[in-house]
Amino acid sequence: MEPDTEPSAIVYLERHDPDKRMARFYSLHLAPPLFGGCDLVREWGRIGSPGRVRRDPFDTEDDAIEALRSIERNKRRKGYRPWSSYTSAARDGERSDSAYPGSL
Repeated sequence: MEPDTEPSAIVYLERHDPDKRMARFYSLHLAPPLFGGCDLVREWGRIGSPGRVRRDPFDTEDDAIEALRSIERNKRRKGYRPWSSYTSAARDGERSDSAYPGSL
């Protein structure tokens, strides 16, 4: 069986900075609208809070994926990392983010 080479259309990123008491999340995923095309749904906010939601319509799924990847790149440049990198570091004892609500 070959590994999955298709990029995921679901992205969940977090940014933690204990010095600034910062614990934020940013989530991106694709959703089908009622009348065709493809919507890019973004959710962001402080971990443990409901956050804000924005839904942007696109004519094609390819356009929505391109926008998703662009936003993901921008967020990573600002210090957001995949959620799994924080949880694996905590398991390895490198750092614990347990002071932040909603983090493991």
